[in-house]
Amino acid sequence: MKVSLKEVKYEKMRLVRHPKDTLILLVDDDSSLREMVALDLKRYGFQVQEATGGLTLVTRVKEHNPSVPVFLMTGDPDAALDERAKAAEAVFEKPFKQKDLIRAVYKACGLEAAEEEGDLTGVPFF
Repeated sequence: MKVSLKEVKYEKMRLVRHPKDTLILLVDDDSSLREMVALDLKRYGFQVQEATGGLTLVTRVKEHNPSVPVFLMTGDPDAALDERAKAAEAVFEKPFKQKDLIRAVYKACGLEAAEEEGDLTGVPFF
């Protein structure tokens, strides 16, 4: 019986515990990357809202709803230095590793990610 890598990945993701009601906002102007990362986070059980708008949006969201964790993905190396980026829980400069993003989301949401080998992959997102 053949098993695809996709199936193996899903099995390993089930090992990670999470509350089903954790909502996060994922911000990136690159829709294909944003959708791929959002899908991955949803597989971990997070409720994910996607948005474009960069640093301006991060600031607006935090002003109106500071309890929503916001994660910004950017190709701009100076974005993390921008004063507005401080409102985000994390700013990920592309390329970044999936496991780094997952761990940051768990940490920002007050959760613990499983650290067993294989639970979090090291595949980079671009």
